Amino acid sequence: MSPAAPDRAVRTAAVELTALAIAVRADWSEDVVAGTIQRGIQAIGWPQVLTRLPALMKDPSKVPGDLLAGPRDKTRIGISDHPRPANAEFRAAAKRLGAAGTVAEALTSTTREDPR
Repeated sequence: MSPAAPDRAVRTAAVELTALAIAVRADWSEDVVAGTIQRGIQAIGWPQVLTRLPALMKDPSKVPGDLLAGPRDKTRIGISDHPRPANAEFRAAAKRLGAAGTVAEALTSTTREDPR
């Protein structure tokens, strides 16, 4: 068996997995699924793609991009399950938006209000 044989087998299986995925999930785009599988093979390896994609196909809330979304590493700085409180500038912009009525009006507003 030549070194290229496994690559050819994986490419063939990836095409078949793509066909299966779009047959099972008619709401998924063939191009998106094929691209996600190829990125998955490079990022997480064929065995992981082969086991994760069928699990995604069963869940109607999942999309092909979830294949590459691994578990979150909560030990990394800046990752939290809770949203950060909005800073004063954000609160002021939100207040201007509420008063202005449109995003464009809020962005062009030069009034700086107290966010509290």
